[in-house]
Amino acid sequence: MRLTERPDSYGLYSRTMKMLDVLAENTARKAFGFRSIGDGWVNETMLYSVAVQIYKGNVLLRRFRPAWLGGLELEVFCSELKIAFEYRG
Repeated sequence: MRLTERPDSYGLYSRTMKMLDVLAENTARKAFGFRSIGDGWVNETMLYSVAVQIYKGNVLLRRFRPAWLGGLELEVFCSELKIAFEYRG
């Protein structure tokens, strides 16, 4: 293996580190009264919060980008109920 090549496990490591980085930053932001990363879209965040309250017990994905949408995004998606919500889509 060349030094420029990365083993397959590098992708998993990279994603895990990114997730931990975001978690740490969001914890600090919350402690200082700031919004979490990605919560700058206030109306979309409100839509997600309301959907979570209404559909308790279901897994809701936020800012979901399925391949079949060609790069477009759904604000809230629930595969169990086969529903999605889009804000100003």
